[in-house]
Amino acid sequence: MNDLTPMLYERTPETPDHFLWEKEKSWVAPLFIPTIKAYAQSLHDYPPVQKGAEIGVTALVKMLEVKPADK
Repeated sequence: MNDLTPMLYERTPETPDHFLWEKEKSWVAPLFIPTIKAYAQSLHDYPPVQKGAEIGVTALVKMLEVKPADK
């Protein structure tokens, strides 16, 4: 495989030169860690107040269920 061939498979420790690839790509992690920490802290400081959307088959079935009329 030459250098112009794109890597179309997932890298695992079983592939040749995995640790070299990991070392070459690991420089980017420290750039994102402060941003991710700030985001996680903001979720702790200001927890979400809106309930998550229930989208799925179960939610649709619940919406379509016929409820008995109040007597």
